[in-house]
Amino acid sequence: MISAQGPEFAATVYNLGVINAPLGVSLTLLHGYNLGVINAPLELMGDWLNTTNYNRTKEYLSQSSKTRIISWIVSIYYIGDKIGGAFAGFFSERFGHKAVLLINNVFAFLAAILFGFCKMAGSWEMIVAGRLFIGINNGLNARLVPKYLSTIAPPNLRGAIGYVYQPAVAISILFLQIMGSESLYAWHVMLALTTVPAVFQLCVLLICPEQNPENLLLPISEPSHQQGQAGLLPESCAVAVQLNERARRDERDAEGG
Repeated sequence: MISAQGPEFAATVYNLGVINAPLGVSLTLLHGYNLGVINAPLELMGDWLNTTNYNRTKEYLSQSSKTRIISWIVSIYYIGDKIGGAFAGFFSERFGHKAVLLINNVFAFLAAILFGFCKMAGSWEMIVAGRLFIGINNGLNARLVPKYLSTIAPPNLRGAIGYVYQPAVAISILFLQIMGSESLYAWHVMLALTTVPAVFQLCVLLICPEQNPENLLLPISEPSHQQGQAGLLPESCAVAVQLNERARRDERDAEGG
């Protein structure tokens, strides 16, 4: 039985998924960006911490106190990353990959707000909180993005798309290292720019399917219907190719059973 939306709708949704999967891969730069962006401006950030503490207490920070605060700013990100990763499976099973990735952007927006206004508020605690939030965001992304992209991609692209995540992270870290610390006097703005890929991710996810539309077209137990519906589409259409593959696979399974 043909889906109520028809094969044309399925083909459109499927192609949207294929087109947006590479765009989604580019969003892995968010992970690498937040890994690398904190390294370059640490010296400038240390000077700001000194000034901030003097404005509060009329005393400058000792070297050990400054090192301790900077250590918290750097390391709290990894704690957030582990928290996000630990709960990724729990939330994805209950709400689906796409829904969790959409909601996950809340952490990125909260972090961007805290980063953007930390200098105005004179609060290094806001940076620590922001790094925790963005760590949770990246932890969820690291576990869910490769799996989600592999889910919505056609079979011939699943391996490549699932593999691209780690190289994209490495490229973004390299890019930030090349920029160097001299161009990061507005380091709080650089930290807050994490909201840019988050907004892009939000827009892209809204037009991506929840899962591979192959699973939405026809009952698994009716390969003859799959072949019939595939015949309504051009042979070169990705949906038709995948329906034919699925029908043949189901027939082999039935014969083997």
